[in-house]
Amino acid sequence: MPAMRKYLFALGCVAAMGGGLSLLSCTLVSQSQRMAGDAGAPDALLEVNLRRHVAYLSQDCAPRDGSHPANLSKAAMYLAQGFRASGGRVDMQSYRANGHTYSNVRCVFQGREEARLIVGASYDAFGSSPGADDNASGAAGLVELARLLKGIRPQYTVELVAYANGQEPWFKTAGMGSAHHSRMMKESGTTVHGMICLRSIGFFSDLEKSQTYPNRLLSWQYPDKGDFIAVLGNLSSMPLSKRVQDALLSRIPVARLNLPDMTGVFDHADQYSYWRYNMPAVLVTDTLIYRNANNRQSTDTAGTLDYRRMSRVVQGVATAVRKLSR
Repeated sequence: MPAMRKYLFALGCVAAMGGGLSLLSCTLVSQSQRMAGDAGAPDALLEVNLRRHVAYLSQDCAPRDGSHPANLSKAAMYLAQGFRASGGRVDMQSYRANGHTYSNVRCVFQGREEARLIVGASYDAFGSSPGADDNASGAAGLVELARLLKGIRPQYTVELVAYANGQEPWFKTAGMGSAHHSRMMKESGTTVHGMICLRSIGFFSDLEKSQTYPNRLLSWQYPDKGDFIAVLGNLSSMPLSKRVQDALLSRIPVARLNLPDMTGVFDHADQYSYWRYNMPAVLVTDTLIYRNANNRQSTDTAGTLDYRRMSRVVQGVATAVRKLSR
């Protein structure tokens, strides 16, 4: 793949077959001209704020795993304070798990309809890792997204949620914050038009072979440089994936992939909780361990992230939210 060319790879549909992946359709769209024309001016304040949020969460609240509920509470209070500056309605959705109280932090921009567009990110970390990219970056992006949405008057209610307990050993258990929230949406009969999960959105690399994949087929079809953001979804979330992809493309290179739920390739994030109830949901990510060797390590620190490109991701998600909530 030529080093100077950037592509958007939109893998329309794949299916599990014989333990591998069988390609059904694939479309390549040149992206270089679109990026040059539409990227827009960088937002210096956004970069500064993202850096500040990530530093606080990964340093002042460490360790912030489920076995340190006091540190998680400290992080939750910080996120709530950031949300309040946006003018949205802020509350704590508390629940009990393994003898402790944990809280999801919600920021709601009321729409003309109760139907929801949800953007969520977990704010805990794995074990003793500082968790700057995974997932202080997503939580920081959520706070800044609230700021960018200040004054929005949406058709559908926009709900931003910072989740507790997104990491193992909580994953796919009732103690997961997103499991609690998605169940609340289901039980209340609230229509969810879409959910966007922000998980690890701050690590990028321009080096050749800096991007890896869980499957050889994907490595043949997608870039080998980690200079893009990925939009990942199941097959039923393909329309949502495409719209989020289009919004991000004005800011940063994007790779989109939609797979059947059964593959298990990228179900280890909070969007999975919504798939369980057949709600459309996508993951926006730098692909975690497939790019960032610091993932879940002591080296996942604030100084390793690219805040300029991270700010472009947040701006692109803000564009998606405005369009999807109309």
